[in-house]
Amino acid sequence: MHSFISRQYGDCEDHSILLGSLLLGFHLNAYVCIGTTEEGVHVWVTTLIAKPNKASKVVFWESLTG
Repeated sequence: MHSFISRQYGDCEDHSILLGSLLLGFHLNAYVCIGTTEEGVHVWVTTLIAKPNKASKVVFWESLTG
């Protein structure tokens, strides 16, 4: 991660791993997900927020655009 940050350049995989690590650091239930778009392979970060006696909330994070 240090070289990715110091170069100030990275692809969606680099950004997703960094975002996933940060979210895990905030004690969120975060996962890096691999899928496809029209452009090809893409990577997102997903967080699962479980609330007692309520439905869980799933949030997809686009690491390249915020």
